[in-house]
Amino acid sequence: MYSLSRQDAMTVGQVVPKGELVRGLGLSSSTAIVVGTMIGTGIFLKPSEVAREAGSVEWALVAWVVGGALTLLGALSYLELGTAMPEAGADYAYLSRGIGPAWGFLYGWKGSVVSGPASIAAGASGCILFLGYLWPAVVAPVARLGPWDMTWGQLLAAAIILTLALVNLFPVRTVGRVQVVLTSFKVISLVAVIGLGLLLSQRGGALHQPVAPTGDAGSYRGFIAAVAACLWTYSGWHTLLRLGSEIKDPGRTMPQAVVAGLVGTAALFLLVNVACFSVLSLADVQGSSHAVSDMLERVTGRSVAGVLTVVMIVSALGSLTASFLASGRIPYAMARDGYLPKSVGWVNPRSGAPSGAVAWKAALAACLVMTGTFEDLSALFVFSQWLFYALGIIALFRLRRLEPDLPRPVRAWGYPVAPGIFVVLSVILTVSILVDRPVRSLLGLALIAAGLPVYYYTVRRRRL
Repeated sequence: MYSLSRQDAMTVGQVVPKGELVRGLGLSSSTAIVVGTMIGTGIFLKPSEVAREAGSVEWALVAWVVGGALTLLGALSYLELGTAMPEAGADYAYLSRGIGPAWGFLYGWKGSVVSGPASIAAGASGCILFLGYLWPAVVAPVARLGPWDMTWGQLLAAAIILTLALVNLFPVRTVGRVQVVLTSFKVISLVAVIGLGLLLSQRGGALHQPVAPTGDAGSYRGFIAAVAACLWTYSGWHTLLRLGSEIKDPGRTMPQAVVAGLVGTAALFLLVNVACFSVLSLADVQGSSHAVSDMLERVTGRSVAGVLTVVMIVSALGSLTASFLASGRIPYAMARDGYLPKSVGWVNPRSGAPSGAVAWKAALAACLVMTGTFEDLSALFVFSQWLFYALGIIALFRLRRLEPDLPRPVRAWGYPVAPGIFVVLSVILTVSILVDRPVRSLLGLALIAAGLPVYYYTVRRRRL
């Protein structure tokens, strides 16, 4: 097991060693980060997209199960890497060591300029969609910038991003405690949503009557697109790995938090969809941008649905806080190794927060939120993230051969078959998203590839 560094003995308010992060996250905070990141915008916004892509109630529910199973499969494989190398930046360290520095750099570059900002921007856009249920005028255009319409909601989303960036400048222990409170609130709220939907349904929903499938029900492409939509909601499991440098006893804490958080959250997500289909018809779910709110309005009236919509906004804000907490560690690690400006790697000596990296992520996410919709931004995140998940498992295989004596507190379940299946499924999913959303996917690839000249310039400059 890992011994805790001198950072662990420090209390909040003491000056931390220059440039170092603090191991201040225990099991409760770590589990709250996993659950809190997943219970955000996705579970309230994605049921409609999943239902449209799947084309039937049955395939929609299967897509949620398959998405959860695929995510768990990847998590059980990734825990070997996370516990063997509990470092800030997660895959940035795994790929650098297992495949090569250039691949690690590309992951770090992707997390710093593509998927990290896209995740935060999509979360902020989701908050605005919730707000649109209570205040429809928020999505009204106020200006046109070339091909894009700027709305009040986009401006407000940018303001949300900048505000949450300020929250993440507090010590990691403080942010972790806040996350425990927010996550508890979100879980209780989600259980209430499920209970209201199941107990007050009057057999008018899709689950209570035969429904003729529509669209591409059961088709390969439709089902893969539905699974891809589900994966946005499950993406929080990986968040904790990026905080490896700040977790107490990572060899024990990390596996417990990831597995418990992922399994429990996946069960809640499935039950939310069952509740929606217990009250609404398939067409109602497919045509709604606020399926959960519509379900609550049907069984309780608009006033209660409005209250729980406010709860959803708070839920999304909690998820964004956790995303900020983790995603800022990637540019921090990049700057620490000289690949990004030194200012990005600056750690506040009083709070131990990577303030430079937080500011970097906030600036990029605030710009990105002005360019696309929630579905486009979330698709960009899933595409770029799962492309590198496959590479991460390849690094797992190579490290087994290159460093057989590396201490591994946790070993990948079902090795080598289960990790191999995960790689194949990740590739299939990535290609399917590329075909389904080529513009956003190609934009993501272009932004990732743009990192290569930066990498080789940096390497060359070091040699001079």
